[in-house]
Amino acid sequence: MGSFEEITEELKKFKVIEKAVRKKNRIQVSSIKKPIYFYVNLAKKYLQQHGEIELCALGMATGSLISISEILKNNNFAVMKDIKISTVEVCEEKTGRTVSKSKLEISMEKSNAINEVIVKTNLKKIEISMEKYSKAIDKVIAKENRKKKEILKEKSKVVNGKVIAKENLKRVNGKS
Repeated sequence: MGSFEEITEELKKFKVIEKAVRKKNRIQVSSIKKPIYFYVNLAKKYLQQHGEIELCALGMATGSLISISEILKNNNFAVMKDIKISTVEVCEEKTGRTVSKSKLEISMEKSNAINEVIVKTNLKKIEISMEKYSKAIDKVIAKENRKKKEILKEKSKVVNGKVIAKENLKRVNGKS
């Protein structure tokens, strides 16, 4: 058996390796740092990139984690793969004492319908944009038509049901 220093060095190496192996599809949820839909959108992005995600939370954030996973499941973005519940010992920064906290980990994988759901969502966004664009164009056209009518009124007069330009009015009235 090695000395205390050797064991400490081995543990340090293990922690460095553990950090390097950290999964890129893992989302650690906080109940105070970000709103729930930040995590929902991040999860959708990770599902598209990696095909599966791991959502993790400690203590009070577990409620947020459950809400996030339910939103993903109910909107057909993901399906549940695995749920792990455990207790971890955490050292409080303020007091320095060790506290037990519940830990929840939910693994989800991309649903078969996710691409269809995303396409439908994007189509709705495009539809809304096109509708706004169309209304803007209609307003511009209506404004231009009003301007043309005003200009026509300024430059012409109706005589015997016919629109005649003011410059031609002198000839119609017999004045040269």
